[in-house]
Amino acid sequence: MIDPSTLVLEITGRIDPVVRDTWRLFVSLLGGDEGSLWLRDGNGLLMVLNSGPDAASMEFTATAQSENAQVIRCLKTGAPVEDVLPFKRLPRDRRVDGMFDQETVCQISVPFLCGQERVGVLSIVQLDRNHRNRQWGFPPETARRLKIFGRTLERLLCTGPVSARTTKPRPAKART
Repeated sequence: MIDPSTLVLEITGRIDPVVRDTWRLFVSLLGGDEGSLWLRDGNGLLMVLNSGPDAASMEFTATAQSENAQVIRCLKTGAPVEDVLPFKRLPRDRRVDGMFDQETVCQISVPFLCGQERVGVLSIVQLDRNHRNRQWGFPPETARRLKIFGRTLERLLCTGPVSARTTKPRPAKART
């Protein structure tokens, strides 16, 4: 089992501008207003990456511990949790919305893995403040696409750097 305190330090140390820009782009392509990476920390989850305009104040401040938090349910079950029909909500922990004066309308959360271990959750949301002409909701394939991106993010954040000593170049193919 990966030590949560070490995990947070190691992963956050690898979040650079390229990872941030890629995450923002991917959240936007999926139709989200904001997206977050939550990592296990103590008895709950800690938001360590956010794509929204309040990212600087949300990261390392927002936590989830309540059983009603969608990201906690996702971490515990290991299955995607989709609350995609506007205002037909699953039980919800409104603490994070209240901290940042926003209202989540739709949310999808998928497990985030390092190797085969569940170490956190990726979530994307649509917010009421981005009115969208009252057109909210994610397409059915969104959770699957978020899981695919999670595997890409895992490779960026959870694998060690490639060492020049252990890498053997492939021989060039001869031209014919």
